[in-house]
Amino acid sequence: MTSMSPSIVLPLEEMHLKNLPPGRQCCIVAPCSLAKQLDRQILSRGEQERLCRFRRKEDFDRYLTAHSLLRVILGQILGRCARDITFVDGEGNKPLLSDGSCHFNLSHSGDWVAIIVSLDGPVGIDVEQALPGKAQISPDLYAHPNDRFHPAAAGTDISRFFTAWTLKEAISKCDGRGLGIPFNEVRLEPDKGNTYRGFYDCRTWHASHWILDDGTHLAHAGEVPCSTLNIIVAG
Repeated sequence: MTSMSPSIVLPLEEMHLKNLPPGRQCCIVAPCSLAKQLDRQILSRGEQERLCRFRRKEDFDRYLTAHSLLRVILGQILGRCARDITFVDGEGNKPLLSDGSCHFNLSHSGDWVAIIVSLDGPVGIDVEQALPGKAQISPDLYAHPNDRFHPAAAGTDISRFFTAWTLKEAISKCDGRGLGIPFNEVRLEPDKGNTYRGFYDCRTWHASHWILDDGTHLAHAGEVPCSTLNIIVAG
C-alpha cells in the first residue's frame, strides 16, 4: 500500500494528456467539487437526462464530475470535441469508445471521482472513501482463503478489506463482468512495490493499490503490467 499525496494538484485547464504514449496509463483523481468548473452541455442527451433525475446535490455533482471530466480527458487525448465522443456498451454493459481507439474506466465514491485511460489495453479502476460501514461486509463475500497482501495493507481488518475490495473491483471492471465475478474467488498475490497480481478463471490481471492522504483507497488493474502510471489530482 503506497500513500499518495494529493498536494500535486493540476487545475483543469492545465491537464494536457494527448501525448500519452502507448504502453502507459494515466489516472485522474478529482474531487466532486470540480463539478462547478465543468460544462454539462458536453454531455450526451441521455447523460443530461440522467443528470437531471438526481435530486441530491452530491449525486448530481458526482455524476457531472465523472462523466464531463471523462469527456474532457478523452477529447484531449484523441484530439476531438468532447461532446462528439460516442460510447457503446461492451461486455457487462461496460462503456467503450465506439471506435475502440482508447480504453478507459471510471469510479466514484463519496467526495472523489477516479478515471483511468490507457492506450494499451482494457483497464479498470475503483476508488473507495474509507467509510467504516462498508468495512462491515462479511469476508465470505470478498476474501479468498489464499489472499496475500503487502505488510502495510495487512495491519488491520479495515485496511485488508479496502485493499482487497478496491483491487478486486478494479480487476472485475477491467474484465468487464463487474460484480458478475465473485470477489471471494479472485485470489490476490503481492508483487513488486505496491503492485499485485489477481487470479480468477485461469486468467491473470496486474493491479496496483494506493491510498490518498484522507484515507481514500484507489486501485487500478490491467491485462498487462503497468510500467508507468501518471496520477493527476485535478483541482
